[in-house]
Amino acid sequence: NAQKNNDGISLDQAIAKARKSNKDKVLSAETIHKEDGRKIYRIKILTKDGRVKRTRIDARTGKKL
Repeated sequence: NAQKNNDGISLDQAIAKARKSNKDKVLSAETIHKEDGRKIYRIKILTKDGRVKRTRIDARTGKKL
């Protein structure tokens, strides 16, 4: 059960968001801490046609970058 934390959305929620919009397979997901203090989730997705796409989601807002 992924819960919203004080900083925004969890990594699990970001993965669900990436999969929902792409309906593809998640290859990897990681949290990146930026120098300005922001947290970004970087998610690598394998599309149905075999391409690898990278998605970045802002952990605080939950929006794609």
